[in-house]
Amino acid sequence: MSAEQKQYMISTKDDWGNSIVHLAAQTGDVAMMKLLVDDNIPLYEKNFIGSDILNISRINRHIELFAFLIQFITPSYQMLQDSMTNGEHEVSTLIRERILKVQPWIIAIEENDTHLARTLLLKPEAHEMNNTHFSALEYALSKKRKDIVNLILNDEKVVISIASIELAIINGY
Repeated sequence: MSAEQKQYMISTKDDWGNSIVHLAAQTGDVAMMKLLVDDNIPLYEKNFIGSDILNISRINRHIELFAFLIQFITPSYQMLQDSMTNGEHEVSTLIRERILKVQPWIIAIEENDTHLARTLLLKPEAHEMNNTHFSALEYALSKKRKDIVNLILNDEKVVISIASIELAIINGY
């Protein structure tokens, strides 16, 4: 696909702000979504009513697509609660399995939850490399979570590697 075709595909939206990835999520088209992922089409945009593709696939009960998407998008705790409340057992099981593979501090950073991050980041394992290959500081920097970055940098109890400090300085902290 040419760069122009890709840009057109990404920028074209319907009246509700749905892009091609939203439409693939609505129809449950796993093959199309795999092609879009392989072509590096952005997956994280929300439509005009605030729904992302993970939520759209969940609401439309496209379990196979949902299972595929959570490899790339970390579901929120709110989505887990909603799926449990709504009796979506397959979805809630998939979310729990995905969350168990992700360290809790990653979810705190994803959700930009400084209160939870403050609690979790005091644990030594938060500052070690993990399956994301980032320390907590590096991950917070990559997600542009200024409050959490400042929390980590200003905590006297937190041991930070020189490489992480250099990265923070490069990013203007």
